[in-house]
Amino acid sequence: MFPAQLDRTTLGLAEGVLLKTEPPTNVHWELQGPGILAARDGTASGYLAPTLPGNATITASINGVPCQSVRFTIVEPTGVECHVDREIGCNSSVGPPNNYLGAETWFRCILQPTSVSFDNIAIRENIPAQYWFWPDGSLGFYPSFFSPPFPYINNNEFPDMVSRCRTPIIRIDAPPTDDVYVDFQFDLVVPLEYQRSATEWIPFFTGIHRTEFRATDAQTRISFFSLNYAIGGWQGPWQ
Repeated sequence: MFPAQLDRTTLGLAEGVLLKTEPPTNVHWELQGPGILAARDGTASGYLAPTLPGNATITASINGVPCQSVRFTIVEPTGVECHVDREIGCNSSVGPPNNYLGAETWFRCILQPTSVSFDNIAIRENIPAQYWFWPDGSLGFYPSFFSPPFPYINNNEFPDMVSRCRTPIIRIDAPPTDDVYVDFQFDLVVPLEYQRSATEWIPFFTGIHRTEFRATDAQTRISFFSLNYAIGGWQGPWQ
């Protein structure tokens, strides 16, 4: 159970909690509501919350007489708060010649609220296909994409690497004059989902990946707009 608050009765989806009697006393444990109760009898048991929000009550009884009950409220994630972790670059040499624009940034994202744990549920991005027009008139396209479930690196925390590399510098060359570059940006809508069952993913928050191109030095940066604004550093241009 994280955070370690013994009196906490609000749980995240699929969060586990240890139940025990003090002093150790054999009791009968009874669950009313969703979830899984590990043991029905003994001095201790465990409760695993379900993967859907709701309420559950666990009662300890001796000889059929209830001694103590606890009511748990199970909540789903409400969003993410992201921060820039590090700038990676585009695995290329910095120009000149300035042939390509691009940036690659790692973000550290934290599921909210942090008062409960969501470490037992899978989180992924389900990005729809999106289009935009470049300043040179060509069509930009991002195909639909399901990310693999993110690995947790800490309590409620997972990494998200965003890469926009190998964009020809001509894309920000606005006609009719050659080699006159302009500032440009585009946004990608990024829905986040959690896994409720083997076949069911539930959307719970939508963030934005913004990519900006700066004309003066042909540099690129990536930002993640979630519950807060995480603005990456300028990178490139690349050979």
